[in-house]
Amino acid sequence: MKITYRVVGDRDIQHEQLNVINKGVSVEKISQIDSIFQAVFVPAKCERVIKKVSVIELKEFSSWLKGDELALTTLQNFNTKELQISLLEKLINGNVACLAFHPGNNHKKYQIFEETILYAKRFNFPIFQVFPNVTYAEIIELIFKLELKEQNSGIDVLKEINKIYFQYLSHNIHLKDALYRIQKLSNVEMLLTDVSMSPVTVDHLSRSSRLLQLFKSSHFTAFVNQEDVFKLFINGNRIIIEIAESGNFTKIIAEPITNNNYLRSVIFILLDSNQFFSYELLKTTVEALSIDKDNSNSYEEKTRMEASANRELFEKNNLKQAEMLYEKLDLKISDKSVIIVMDVTFEQVDNKIDHMKYVKNLKMRITKYIELYLPKSDFSSWYKDYLVVFISSGTKHYKHELTQKLVDIMRNHFSFMNCCIGLSSSETDNLYMLFKESLAAIEYGKKHKKKITSFDDIGFLQIFTNYEKDDYLIKYYEKILHPILALESSQQYELLITLERFIDHNLNYKDTAENLYVHPNTVRYRIQKIKEIFGDESIFTDPSKRFNIYFALKLLSQYSKQI
Repeated sequence: MKITYRVVGDRDIQHEQLNVINKGVSVEKISQIDSIFQAVFVPAKCERVIKKVSVIELKEFSSWLKGDELALTTLQNFNTKELQISLLEKLINGNVACLAFHPGNNHKKYQIFEETILYAKRFNFPIFQVFPNVTYAEIIELIFKLELKEQNSGIDVLKEINKIYFQYLSHNIHLKDALYRIQKLSNVEMLLTDVSMSPVTVDHLSRSSRLLQLFKSSHFTAFVNQEDVFKLFINGNRIIIEIAESGNFTKIIAEPITNNNYLRSVIFILLDSNQFFSYELLKTTVEALSIDKDNSNSYEEKTRMEASANRELFEKNNLKQAEMLYEKLDLKISDKSVIIVMDVTFEQVDNKIDHMKYVKNLKMRITKYIELYLPKSDFSSWYKDYLVVFISSGTKHYKHELTQKLVDIMRNHFSFMNCCIGLSSSETDNLYMLFKESLAAIEYGKKHKKKITSFDDIGFLQIFTNYEKDDYLIKYYEKILHPILALESSQQYELLITLERFIDHNLNYKDTAENLYVHPNTVRYRIQKIKEIFGDESIFTDPSKRFNIYFALKLLSQYSKQI
């Protein structure tokens, strides 16, 4: 699949409309008027369109041809095989739509030769023969009336479409129903996406719909989600997309609907032979859906409210005020016990105003994606360049699954951006500290080039999360030494002191025994017991584990005086 695109402004559209302003009459349609035309040869699925009628009386006429004509002439003027084939050659080179021979007054004398028909078939060029009693004036009038009927039909359809949009904006019908009615009325393929480039509804499209097939294609969805295309949409640019695939060519026009600097949705319309009507349908749809039916200012207000709530919570540790602000948004934080934070690096755009608009829209898109995977009780919110996911509760598996989903979303839809994710611990219940824990995990992850880091996995660095209190120091050593501290008090001292002295003496059994005034075998017995209690044979051979245990022992000595 090869995809190219170009930005088109209003002047470009007007220029293209001038080329199709006369919608014309299809050759296939006149072939059905058997009271005037006899089809000598008409190709299957003929898509040629007649936009004018040219009467040819002279044999040298090439310079008069404008293209898309119904060429009218008499068999008397071209009464030999050579003249007829020469006529066809000139008409085909001049992009004429079709040829109609009039038999003239002596209709039995002249004929369309078999060689002429074979030549027409070779180039899929339609040929008709007019009945003898039909005049040129009648044919020209017929084409004019058919074209006028087509134009009036298009105007009538647009009027009906406007009525449908009015019903939608008046809250009388849902958008899904409106699109379904418009599809039936116009027979033009149109698809509306949300800000994440996901179709809002596809119920109005048939299974064989080309647009539907494209949006199921990973190649096409990757294209509409790429950074350059997204930037064009958020800046209000209309684009024409051309797709070449397996010999087939598809042309689509796409236009964004924005409100208050936010991209709300994008309209995609398949451009077929009736491009004039498609452009008018696009214009009508953009005008209708740009009306602030659902007060989209509310998103801006919601964003400001969330920012205020998060400042109270994460800067001032003012839970009560943050709860009040979130309650105004019908969001509850009092029951949240886990926080996932994603730090996102946004590419700098040259113009400061453009950069702010770009970042706002990217944030909204990321939020839209993650909300698809959150239960109703949980939600996400932005604080500066951090996406904060508030979770009520959940198993370790659920947290891991959700975090991995975040990574997948960023990789699949925002691969041009860098992100790092931090998970809070499972033991803290203060939202302010949960946020601090996630940030500490992120910093560790950045240094070690890890996409996902849990606070539980950053080791002794946990103690530097809060300089104001000793909570993390105590939590740290309690967690590391939990296997021993969970024993009866009478058993703890003997094992703790042996563990500390054994590491102090560089894991030497004899030196440790001398320091403790016990036999070396006693030290061996106690160390083996410690390994069993920890359930880990590598606690002394693994430098990181040995350091964590030793550091925890020193903290225990400082805070509890147990050793």
